[in-house]
Amino acid sequence: SLHAGQGRYELETAYFHSDQQTHTLQSIQGQAFKPYQGQLRLGFTGGETWIRIRLKDHSASASPDPLPSLVFRVEPYSLDRLDFYQQTAGNWTHQRGGELQLQKNNICIELQHCFEFNASNTGHHYAYLKVQTTGVRIVRTEVMTTDKAFKSSIGVIKSVNTALNLSIALWILSVTFLFFERSRLLLVFCGFQTTVVLSICAFSGALQQWWGFMSAVPPNTMTGLALVMRMAMTTLLAWVIVAAYNPHRAYNKWVAAFLHVCAVNVLLVLLGYETQSSLLNYGLGFLSPFIQIWARARSAQACLD
Repeated sequence: SLHAGQGRYELETAYFHSDQQTHTLQSIQGQAFKPYQGQLRLGFTGGETWIRIRLKDHSASASPDPLPSLVFRVEPYSLDRLDFYQQTAGNWTHQRGGELQLQKNNICIELQHCFEFNASNTGHHYAYLKVQTTGVRIVRTEVMTTDKAFKSSIGVIKSVNTALNLSIALWILSVTFLFFERSRLLLVFCGFQTTVVLSICAFSGALQQWWGFMSAVPPNTMTGLALVMRMAMTTLLAWVIVAAYNPHRAYNKWVAAFLHVCAVNVLLVLLGYETQSSLLNYGLGFLSPFIQIWARARSAQACLD
């Protein structure tokens, strides 16, 4: 999409995916790109993805006013490594970004990946974005003015701060209730809310900013561990609630199996297999609602019998 505030331009995108990380800027220009619009969704896949970008200039409605400086924004923030190439004055320039990239050319505030975008990327002049990531491969690209990019960054930071403050408030409230009334439900809810806070901190990179020693831990590892622990606590929280209705014994076995898979996921994250861990975690998240509904239905049927 285009947020440049200029009806004169239309953003055109196409992609090429390779399971092998062997292409260079020179070799990729000869590949067959597939056009797409909106978000690029490739799921869990390895290798590298190249996105070709250009602005279609509708000269009939061209404005004589000079175009303001543009920003090319790439989301989500969890993308590991980004390499952006474009031509400036006849020469290719290279800008780096991504959550795992230490030296970045990020012109936005935190939690967003932004690159300087040349308005001359029109006609036969293309810009290229190389995406490498171990998580789910969903890529959103936008071109906007610098002012709008700055305002958007402020909005993202406010949203993250609001979510973090609310989750911390709920955690403090749950701990307070637990202090006055000890119960299994409150205890598990405190653990669940702790994982919610850790998840938000891991996604936003707050842990590395607050504690310097955490900077040595790869962001993918922190995010993966937080998601696995959140799934485990979600399973326990559902078990505590459903247990009040005397569920079928098979339900307890399902819960034990879920927790064992979460333990395996922790090992996968620590060993560097974030993609496989994410797949298992998403699988658990998909199955969990059906297991809870089945357990509640069996309990209701047992009461009627």
